[in-house]
Amino acid sequence: SLGLPDTVTRYYFDYPEESKGFRDLLGSILIFFLLFGFLVVTTLTFFGKPIFENLFSNVTFSPYIKIGLWTSFFISINAILLNIYRAKEQAVKYISFRIVNFLLTTGIIIYFVVIAKEGALGKIKGSFYASLLFFIIFLVLILKRSNIILSKPKLFNALMFGLPLVPHA
Repeated sequence: SLGLPDTVTRYYFDYPEESKGFRDLLGSILIFFLLFGFLVVTTLTFFGKPIFENLFSNVTFSPYIKIGLWTSFFISINAILLNIYRAKEQAVKYISFRIVNFLLTTGIIIYFVVIAKEGALGKIKGSFYASLLFFIIFLVLILKRSNIILSKPKLFNALMFGLPLVPHA
């Protein structure tokens, strides 16, 4: 995530609510976040097999690690919107999304593990499908709040704030 979701919280207070400056910042973060994440996950999907087989010799790269990579990509966007709700002190929205996410993820996992009898793969598939669904929902909600623009100065400032947070996370 390169610390970018935390940057949203930090810079939220520097701009008037829903201002062009904040919308440009959010759009810049979103574009970079999606492009960078997609590039990393796609690269690892196609070329990461030797790396992951050395790290996790008892886990099959395909489908387990591949699905895990894409699940992490899809779920990572959640933090951006949740940090906006946190900054705006919208606890009901924040908690509602967390609870619905938990219940839906658990329900899908139970389906794949218990009903479809897919075992460990069912757990991973359930997490994947839930993260994909929430990715779409969160993406739509973030797009409504942002301008689709890549502002290099705003992105640079966001990365300068967020990157030092990476070791902490």
